[in-house]
Amino acid sequence: MTTYEVNALGTLKLLEAVRQLQLKCRLVLISSADVYGRSNVGRPLSEDLPSLPLSPYALSKHMTAEAGLFYHRAFGLDVVILRPFSHTGPGQTTAFVFPKVANAIARIERGHGEPVIEMGDLSVRRDYTDVRDVVRAYLLALERCAPGETYNVTSGKPLVIQEGVDHLCSLARVPVQVKSSAAEFRPHDIPLLTGDPSKFAAATGWQPEIPFTKTLSDLLHYYRSV
Repeated sequence: MTTYEVNALGTLKLLEAVRQLQLKCRLVLISSADVYGRSNVGRPLSEDLPSLPLSPYALSKHMTAEAGLFYHRAFGLDVVILRPFSHTGPGQTTAFVFPKVANAIARIERGHGEPVIEMGDLSVRRDYTDVRDVVRAYLLALERCAPGETYNVTSGKPLVIQEGVDHLCSLARVPVQVKSSAAEFRPHDIPLLTGDPSKFAAATGWQPEIPFTKTLSDLLHYYRSV
Protein backbone atom coordinates (compact mmCIF):
# COMPACT_ATOMS: atom_id res chain seq x y z
CA MET A 1 0.00 0.00 0.00
CA THR A 2 2.87 2.41 0.75
CA THR A 3 4.04 2.05 -2.87
CA TYR A 4 0.70 3.36 -4.16
CA GLU A 5 0.45 6.08 -1.51
CA VAL A 6 3.87 7.48 -2.39
CA ASN A 7 3.98 7.02 -6.18
CA ALA A 8 0.36 7.30 -7.30
CA LEU A 9 -1.47 9.20 -4.58
CA GLY A 10 1.52 11.42 -3.84
CA THR A 11 1.74 12.42 -7.50
CA LEU A 12 -1.99 13.04 -7.65
CA LYS A 13 -1.83 15.37 -4.64
CA LEU A 14 1.09 17.24 -6.19
CA LEU A 15 -0.74 17.70 -9.48
CA GLU A 16 -3.88 18.89 -7.74
CA ALA A 17 -1.89 21.40 -5.65
CA VAL A 18 -0.27 22.82 -8.79
CA ARG A 19 -3.70 23.10 -10.43
CA GLN A 20 -5.33 24.80 -7.45
CA LEU A 21 -2.46 27.23 -6.95
CA GLN A 22 -2.32 27.90 -10.71
CA LEU A 23 1.45 27.54 -10.70
CA LYS A 24 3.22 28.10 -14.00
CA CYS A 25 5.79 25.35 -13.86
CA ARG A 26 6.86 22.19 -15.61
CA LEU A 27 6.40 18.84 -13.88
CA VAL A 28 8.73 16.02 -14.92
CA LEU A 29 7.14 12.83 -13.62
CA ILE A 30 9.36 9.78 -13.32
CA SER A 31 7.60 6.60 -14.39
CA SER A 32 9.57 3.39 -15.06
CA ALA A 33 10.43 0.96 -17.82
CA ASP A 34 8.80 -1.65 -15.59
CA VAL A 35 5.41 -0.47 -16.84
CA TYR A 36 6.05 -2.26 -20.15
CA GLY A 37 5.91 -5.66 -18.45
CA ARG A 38 6.22 -8.36 -21.09
CA SER A 39 5.06 -6.07 -23.90
CA ASN A 40 6.81 -7.17 -27.11
CA VAL A 41 9.75 -8.74 -25.29
CA GLY A 42 12.67 -9.35 -27.63
CA ARG A 43 13.02 -5.96 -29.24
CA PRO A 44 13.69 -2.40 -28.03
CA LEU A 45 10.53 -0.99 -26.46
CA SER A 46 9.17 2.27 -27.82
CA GLU A 47 6.91 4.74 -26.05
CA ASP A 48 3.84 3.88 -28.15
CA LEU A 49 3.63 0.34 -26.77
CA PRO A 50 0.96 -0.40 -24.13
CA SER A 51 1.68 -0.52 -20.43
CA LEU A 52 1.34 -4.05 -19.05
CA PRO A 53 2.62 -3.80 -15.46
CA LEU A 54 3.41 -7.06 -13.66
CA SER A 55 4.18 -5.81 -10.15
CA PRO A 56 2.66 -3.41 -7.61
CA TYR A 57 5.60 -1.05 -8.19
CA ALA A 58 5.08 -1.07 -11.96
CA LEU A 59 1.35 -0.50 -11.51
CA SER A 60 2.01 2.46 -9.22
CA LYS A 61 4.34 3.99 -11.81
CA HIS A 62 1.74 3.44 -14.54
CA MET A 63 -0.80 5.25 -12.38
CA THR A 64 1.69 8.07 -11.78
CA ALA A 65 2.04 8.66 -15.53
CA GLU A 66 -1.69 8.38 -16.21
CA ALA A 67 -2.44 10.98 -13.54
CA GLY A 68 0.07 13.37 -15.08
CA LEU A 69 -1.30 12.92 -18.59
CA PHE A 70 -4.85 13.41 -17.33
CA TYR A 71 -3.96 16.72 -15.71
CA HIS A 72 -2.22 17.79 -18.90
CA ARG A 73 -5.27 16.99 -21.04
CA ALA A 74 -7.92 18.22 -18.63
CA PHE A 75 -6.27 21.28 -17.10
CA GLY A 76 -3.37 22.14 -19.38
CA LEU A 77 -0.60 21.42 -16.86
CA ASP A 78 2.87 21.31 -18.35
CA VAL A 79 3.70 17.66 -17.68
CA VAL A 80 6.44 15.46 -19.15
CA ILE A 81 6.63 11.73 -18.46
CA LEU A 82 9.99 9.94 -18.35
CA ARG A 83 10.42 6.17 -18.35
CA PRO A 84 13.96 5.47 -17.12
CA PHE A 85 15.35 1.99 -17.65
CA SER A 86 17.87 0.43 -15.27
CA HIS A 87 20.51 2.74 -13.84
CA THR A 88 23.04 2.52 -11.04
CA GLY A 89 26.02 4.29 -9.56
CA PRO A 90 27.61 5.49 -6.31
CA GLY A 91 25.09 5.84 -3.50
CA GLN A 92 22.51 3.33 -4.74
CA THR A 93 21.24 0.99 -2.01
CA THR A 94 21.99 -2.71 -1.78
CA ALA A 95 18.39 -3.53 -2.71
CA PHE A 96 19.69 -3.45 -6.29
CA VAL A 97 21.91 -6.04 -7.93
CA PHE A 98 25.19 -4.21 -8.59
CA PRO A 99 25.30 -2.30 -5.28
CA LYS A 100 24.57 -5.60 -3.52
CA VAL A 101 27.61 -7.18 -5.17
CA ALA A 102 29.82 -4.11 -4.63
CA ASN A 103 28.90 -3.93 -0.95
CA ALA A 104 29.51 -7.65 -0.51
CA ILE A 105 32.93 -7.39 -2.14
CA ALA A 106 33.88 -4.46 0.10
CA ARG A 107 32.80 -6.42 3.20
CA ILE A 108 34.71 -9.52 2.08
CA GLU A 109 37.83 -7.40 1.49
CA ARG A 110 37.54 -6.14 5.09
CA GLY A 111 37.33 -9.73 6.32
CA HIS A 112 33.63 -9.60 7.18
CA GLY A 113 31.90 -12.82 6.13
CA GLU A 114 32.60 -15.70 3.80
CA PRO A 115 33.89 -14.90 0.27
CA VAL A 116 30.63 -16.07 -1.30
CA ILE A 117 27.82 -13.91 -2.72
CA GLU A 118 24.38 -15.44 -3.30
CA MET A 119 22.52 -13.97 -6.27
CA GLY A 120 19.35 -14.61 -8.27
CA ASP A 121 19.02 -15.08 -12.03
CA LEU A 122 22.07 -13.45 -13.64
CA SER A 123 21.11 -14.42 -17.20
CA VAL A 124 18.57 -11.60 -17.64
CA ARG A 125 19.50 -8.65 -19.82
CA ARG A 126 18.86 -5.01 -18.98
CA ASP A 127 19.78 -1.61 -20.36
CA TYR A 128 22.03 0.08 -17.84
CA THR A 129 22.97 3.74 -17.58
CA ASP A 130 25.05 5.61 -15.02
CA VAL A 131 22.80 7.48 -12.58
CA ARG A 132 24.77 10.68 -13.24
CA ASP A 133 23.84 10.50 -16.91
CA VAL A 134 20.22 9.89 -15.91
CA VAL A 135 20.16 12.98 -13.68
CA ARG A 136 21.50 14.98 -16.61
CA ALA A 137 18.65 13.58 -18.72
CA TYR A 138 16.11 14.77 -16.16
CA LEU A 139 17.51 18.30 -16.31
CA LEU A 140 17.36 18.30 -20.11
CA ALA A 141 13.75 17.15 -19.96
CA LEU A 142 12.90 20.28 -17.99
CA GLU A 143 14.27 22.42 -20.79
CA ARG A 144 13.63 20.62 -24.06
CA CYS A 145 10.85 18.01 -23.98
CA ALA A 146 7.34 18.61 -25.29
CA PRO A 147 4.49 18.81 -22.75
CA GLY A 148 2.15 15.83 -22.64
CA GLU A 149 4.75 13.47 -24.11
CA THR A 150 6.36 10.30 -22.75
CA TYR A 151 10.04 9.51 -23.25
CA ASN A 152 12.29 6.53 -22.60
CA VAL A 153 15.56 7.34 -20.82
CA THR A 154 17.86 4.47 -21.63
CA SER A 155 21.17 3.47 -23.13
CA GLY A 156 19.48 1.09 -25.57
CA LYS A 157 22.38 -1.34 -24.99
CA PRO A 158 21.29 -4.42 -23.04
CA LEU A 159 23.81 -5.98 -20.69
CA VAL A 160 23.73 -9.53 -19.33
CA ILE A 161 23.70 -9.05 -15.55
CA GLN A 162 26.31 -11.81 -15.23
CA GLU A 163 28.76 -9.66 -17.21
CA GLY A 164 28.44 -6.77 -14.78
CA VAL A 165 28.78 -9.05 -11.77
CA ASP A 166 31.86 -10.69 -13.28
CA HIS A 167 33.42 -7.28 -13.90
CA LEU A 168 32.88 -6.24 -10.28
CA CYS A 169 34.41 -9.50 -9.09
CA SER A 170 37.42 -8.90 -11.32
CA LEU A 171 38.01 -5.63 -9.42
CA ALA A 172 37.97 -7.37 -6.03
CA ARG A 173 41.23 -7.42 -4.08
CA VAL A 174 40.54 -10.95 -2.82
CA PRO A 175 38.98 -14.02 -4.48
CA VAL A 176 35.17 -13.88 -4.50
CA GLN A 177 32.71 -16.58 -5.52
CA VAL A 178 29.19 -15.91 -6.81
CA LYS A 179 26.50 -18.58 -6.36
CA SER A 180 22.99 -18.67 -7.81
CA SER A 181 20.30 -19.15 -5.18
CA ALA A 182 16.65 -19.95 -5.92
CA ALA A 183 15.66 -17.85 -2.90
CA GLU A 184 17.05 -14.76 -4.66
CA PHE A 185 15.04 -15.24 -7.89
CA ARG A 186 12.28 -12.73 -8.61
CA PRO A 187 8.86 -14.22 -9.44
CA HIS A 188 8.13 -11.97 -12.45
CA ASP A 189 11.62 -11.35 -13.83
CA ILE A 190 11.63 -10.49 -17.54
CA PRO A 191 14.42 -12.12 -19.60
CA LEU A 192 15.10 -9.00 -21.68
CA LEU A 193 14.15 -5.38 -21.06
CA THR A 194 15.65 -2.94 -23.53
CA GLY A 195 14.32 0.36 -24.79
CA ASP A 196 14.46 2.62 -27.81
CA PRO A 197 16.12 5.91 -26.77
CA SER A 198 15.64 7.71 -30.11
CA LYS A 199 12.64 9.88 -29.16
CA PHE A 200 14.37 11.38 -26.13
CA ALA A 201 17.65 11.78 -28.01
CA ALA A 202 15.88 13.66 -30.81
CA ALA A 203 14.18 15.99 -28.33
CA THR A 204 17.19 16.74 -26.14
CA GLY A 205 20.39 15.55 -27.81
CA TRP A 206 21.07 13.41 -24.74
CA GLN A 207 23.10 10.25 -24.80
CA PRO A 208 24.97 8.38 -22.06
CA GLU A 209 28.57 9.54 -21.60
CA ILE A 210 29.93 7.47 -18.70
CA PRO A 211 31.20 3.98 -19.63
CA PHE A 212 29.53 1.28 -17.57
CA THR A 213 32.90 -0.11 -16.49
CA LYS A 214 33.57 3.25 -14.80
CA THR A 215 30.10 3.15 -13.23
CA LEU A 216 30.88 -0.21 -11.64
CA SER A 217 34.35 0.88 -10.55
CA ASP A 218 32.96 4.03 -8.92
CA LEU A 219 30.22 1.99 -7.26
CA LEU A 220 32.75 -0.39 -5.72
CA HIS A 221 34.89 2.55 -4.58
CA TYR A 222 31.81 4.05 -2.89
CA TYR A 223 31.12 0.87 -0.88
CA ARG A 224 34.78 0.56 0.06
CA SER A 225 34.60 4.05 1.55
CA VAL A 226 31.36 3.84 3.54
